Amino acid sequence: MTGRLIGVVGPSGVGKDSVMAGLVEADPQLALVRRTITREPELGGEDYTPATQAAFDRLVAKGAFCASPTLAVLCACLFGFQRFDTE
Repeated sequence: MTGRLIGVVGPSGVGKDSVMAGLVEADPQLALVRRTITREPELGGEDYTPATQAAFDRLVAKGAFCASPTLAVLCACLFGFQRFDTE
């Protein structure tokens, strides 16, 4: 898949997921990129794929992310946005 990557950023709880869902509803050609985060799945709070640090490192090594992984300071987690062609 090719196209543009559009980042929707903002503080926790501001409504990023709601904005993205509305955009996809308005234009079905849009697709959401799945977030991969190094935190436990039971923490919830958002839609993401949990990963251990080792699994995350393997994804980084194989170039699985469409943007550089970033560290979320508040939870000491790494966030990555997986490319469609590496799922």
